Amino acid sequence: MLGLQPPAPAAAPPVPPAPVHRAAACAPAGADALSEDREVLFAVLSHCLGWMEGADAAEAVLGRYGGLAAAAAAEEAELAALPELGEAGAAALKAVHAAARHLAAAALDARPALRSTGAILAYARARGAGLAVGETRALFLDARERLIVDEVVACPGTEAGAPARVLRRALALQAGAMILLRDAGAAPPAPAEADLDLARRVGTAGAALGVRLHDLLVVGRAAHASLRAAGLLAAEA
Repeated sequence: MLGLQPPAPAAAPPVPPAPVHRAAACAPAGADALSEDREVLFAVLSHCLGWMEGADAAEAVLGRYGGLAAAAAAEEAELAALPELGEAGAAALKAVHAAARHLAAAALDARPALRSTGAILAYARARGAGLAVGETRALFLDARERLIVDEVVACPGTEAGAPARVLRRALALQAGAMILLRDAGAAPPAPAEADLDLARRVGTAGAALGVRLHDLLVVGRAAHASLRAAGLLAAEA
């Protein structure tokens, strides 16, 4: 038997959908980060300094700090010492930094904890709308098993590079654990050879890196298959 089970009851009310990010194999490259930083800086500084002065201040900030994050984290007195920025521009940047930290803390508190199969399935089905059948997703968790990010790591035909993508992202995110999901759509949720290979490679390498693979779930419309429940995950995973 492959661990076919009826859907486990959700342990909590449905989780509000969170953004699903697609890896390079399934999505185009993102916008240039420096260009985005320049646009944000101009939007903030032009309101308090004026359009021309805001553009000059944005360039001065990028030249001094290299990016928005480093500039916003700097001391206000240090920012104010930039002639193009001054006290008004420095105060605006620090206000943005304080708001960003507040929003980040609120987002951290809102991240779902995925500590049971029921919670994982509830989350997966809440996120199911709009995802292509056959996509494999990685849920990266922190040390308290709260979701850090949900990313598509393989589409049909791109499975060969999935293990490396998963492990690179786990290390970059400093994840403590991972859960892999594949959407079976209307088909019976039976693990395929590609699922077994992905779980084996990610589980073995992840264990060596200190990142545990909790499970690989194949999720169908009315049932799911768990590799861990079926005894198909290696002991070190």
